[in-house]
Amino acid sequence: MATEQIYREANRRSHKLLGSYLAYWCWVHDVDCVVLERGVLLQYLGLKRMKNKRIDWLKNDVKDLFGYARTLKYAKTGNYSTLCLSRCDFPLGAFAKTMSNQKRVELLREKGLASEIATIPSEEEIVSILARMIHGIGDFQNPTAD
Repeated sequence: MATEQIYREANRRSHKLLGSYLAYWCWVHDVDCVVLERGVLLQYLGLKRMKNKRIDWLKNDVKDLFGYARTLKYAKTGNYSTLCLSRCDFPLGAFAKTMSNQKRVELLREKGLASEIATIPSEEEIVSILARMIHGIGDFQNPTAD
């Protein structure tokens, strides 16, 4: 297997793990759309910056759980700023204007799409959380929640 294939497969596993965690996160928080801010996602992925190709991989890897995805970019640099993943189609006009993530979440809610900005624990914590749930020895908990 080529080095690039190994790298891609490792990323696919990490993305699918994240998608599974976020699906439970949405269920517990009673939302259909999760908003992932740049810093939170980069920290989970162990990156300082991310190419569009990696975002495309992530969106593709979680599309069975989140059929709709929207990447937002900084106007000045064109760099990725926010990723919105949703189980439902995004409402018309939800991305027409520039605004903060919190304002965007409020707009999505006003338009009928239950949304929330998510926090993401480390990959190791996600594995532990999901393993406890699967074996019935723990409930879903977000260790990064206040």
